[in-house]
Amino acid sequence: QIYSIGVLSDGSIVFLKIDSLGNFSPYTITGNIFLDRNNNCLKEVNENSIPQITVTAQNNNNTLFASSDNNGNYTIPVADTGIYFNC
Repeated sequence: QIYSIGVLSDGSIVFLKIDSLGNFSPYTITGNIFLDRNNNCLKEVNENSIPQITVTAQNNNNTLFASSDNNGNYTIPVADTGIYFNC
């Protein structure tokens, strides 16, 4: 398997896993940072997104970082599937 790194037009980085046939799969962890006023882990209309928050994802081998954008969204590119913990 071959790994390639792509840069999207918005400046974000995506890891692509390419197999011997040239097929590729991007792997990412995505989410939205918001103020959960009622602590139910669901974003509701009155709960605002929080921009510019650093998000960390860790597994046994890597610690990866991303920042939430102006809408609270974040994307962390990862090289492969697995169990990651957001910190």
